[in-house]
Amino acid sequence: MSGDIGTARTAPEAAPGLGPALASLPDSTSWVALDPLPEVVADARSYTNSVLGAWNVPDDGIDNTVLVVSELVTNAIQAPAAHPAAKVWLRLSHRPGQVCVEVADGSAGSPQRRRPEPVGDDEHGRGLLIVELLCERWDCYQLTGAGKVVIAMISTRQARP
Repeated sequence: MSGDIGTARTAPEAAPGLGPALASLPDSTSWVALDPLPEVVADARSYTNSVLGAWNVPDDGIDNTVLVVSELVTNAIQAPAAHPAAKVWLRLSHRPGQVCVEVADGSAGSPQRRRPEPVGDDEHGRGLLIVELLCERWDCYQLTGAGKVVIAMISTRQARP
């Protein structure tokens, strides 16, 4: 994987550049700094799968979170960064029944949901729609100085039969 990795128990301020948005949320927190390159999206998916598996998150919760991470990290590496050499930060936080994904990048622009094309091979415009469908909620906030953090909350509660 291309980046620095950190793991902490109840240490939401562990990842530099990520704000204290959910200071009371996590029972477990893990973060990684990624180079802003297309190939790190696969690394982010693998990292997420591994971390959530270690936290014993149910399979459906892992699958949904991996997809959300893939979309948010893809958006972050494609964002016009204020500092092109800046890392993309991925932080995962977990408590029973919920995972929080935070992705920080150097771009000040907030993500904008686009209308996807109904036909053709256009793969753009579906990311935030997918995030909206899989998350309880998501939001974006600006960092002091430069950059932003996109936060997504994913339920990991198993549906009852």
